[in-house]
Amino acid sequence: MNVKEYVERLFIGEDALHTSISKVLQERNITPKSISLEVAKTLRLLVKIAGAKKILEVGTLGGFSTINFAKALDGVGSVTSLEIDPELAQFAQSNAETAGVGSQINIRVGHALESLQQLREEQETFDLIFIDADKENYTNYLDAVIKIAQPNALIIADNALWDYRVLDENDQSEATIGIRSFNEKIANDSRLETMLLTIGDGLVIARLK
Repeated sequence: MNVKEYVERLFIGEDALHTSISKVLQERNITPKSISLEVAKTLRLLVKIAGAKKILEVGTLGGFSTINFAKALDGVGSVTSLEIDPELAQFAQSNAETAGVGSQINIRVGHALESLQQLREEQETFDLIFIDADKENYTNYLDAVIKIAQPNALIIADNALWDYRVLDENDQSEATIGIRSFNEKIANDSRLETMLLTIGDGLVIARLK
């Protein structure tokens, strides 16, 4: 038994929703994966520790993280999720309805940067923001979400290790460069207190001062 198996057995267990969503994504040949089970549990804990009530998610995919956020709210609060693909948005909303949290979730379809600008124009603010979308735009998303984050808000991003490709200097793909740039930017932003947790595929957690 390795460390990952030990943690999953003792602290997490199986998750039928994660399994079913992953199966559908695989059948549709959609390469991005849902967040890992350990990241999902960590996100739920962070919502409750922070007392978050208004959550923003950049990147919906199958809705697994969206649903976990909504469940962590315990019926009080809302999750706004941004997704570019209408079919994925519909799939995620259907999963949310099945999970009994559909009424707490609002999925906006469109380019995330445009949706973020719309949210700013609507004077919306959020106390927890999760970034898990196209890696090339992570730094742009960070700039945009800081503008609609409440004081002391948490800003969280998945895939910060990018399957450890961030350590490979020979990997100059756009996605890897995007993650490296994001990590350097968020680590050195004086407005934020930040740490990278080496769980899942790397989870960055920052607090807006």
